[in-house]
Amino acid sequence: VEKRFREKWFGQANIARQQARQAGLDGIRRPASFEYPWIFNAVGGYRLNPKWEFSVRVAYLTGRPFTPFNIAESTRQRRPIFDLNQVNAQRLPDYFRLDLRVDRNLKVWGKPLLLFFGAQNVTNRRNVAGFGWNRRTNNQLLNEQLGIFPNIGLDWRF
Repeated sequence: VEKRFREKWFGQANIARQQARQAGLDGIRRPASFEYPWIFNAVGGYRLNPKWEFSVRVAYLTGRPFTPFNIAESTRQRRPIFDLNQVNAQRLPDYFRLDLRVDRNLKVWGKPLLLFFGAQNVTNRRNVAGFGWNRRTNNQLLNEQLGIFPNIGLDWRF
């Protein structure tokens, strides 16, 4: 779905449904490693005037499959050992991110200059990227993605 600039508003949204299966030598079909059953993205914005524009982006994905560690064996060997009886049998938590951005259009020496600033993941949600094994503490650890992340930049075409 898309709404192009006509006046001051624009927007675009999409949704996808996916199911991917794979089988190993045992012939058992399991969820593929990067199967996200539902994916939703939306972006929209408002052009206040030719100089100022505000935009927002939302992303939501259902959690992807993963194979958990065999905690007892991993602890015994002090390294990550996957539980091969649960290949891709568990799912990470769902992913959600909200980004905001403000653009300022200028002219410098007759050439267009775009200054922008905003933040990614403004809800500061700690999305889970997966699990790892800490050999020093001999424990499973949670790998999280960045929380809120400010961004600033410019685009000057000369």
